Amino acid sequence: MEQPHMISQCLNRFFEASGQKVSSSKSSIFFSANTDPTIAEGICSVLNMTKSEDLGRYLGVPTLHKQVTKETYHGVIDRVEKRLTGWKSKCLSLAGRFTLIKSTSCDANC
Repeated sequence: MEQPHMISQCLNRFFEASGQKVSSSKSSIFFSANTDPTIAEGICSVLNMTKSEDLGRYLGVPTLHKQVTKETYHGVIDRVEKRLTGWKSKCLSLAGRFTLIKSTSCDANC
């Protein structure tokens, strides 16, 4: 397993050149499902990083490593709808807001 040592050397060279050190405690490694678990553990130990099961989000959007389903973007759609709701209410006049309040309160009580 020479590659993890080469990656470690590259990270050290980056630190020497830039003065910015990679934080091992904040970094993790994502492995393919085809990677042998013992090899993955060896790489993690050489680089002093943890193994990640999920790639997480980038700019609020899930980074995909599985099949895309409706639920994949459910969180993004919810956030956009909430922002649009707030934006729409700001564009209503005082009379429009009053009418909206009356119509929604009637729906709850009727």
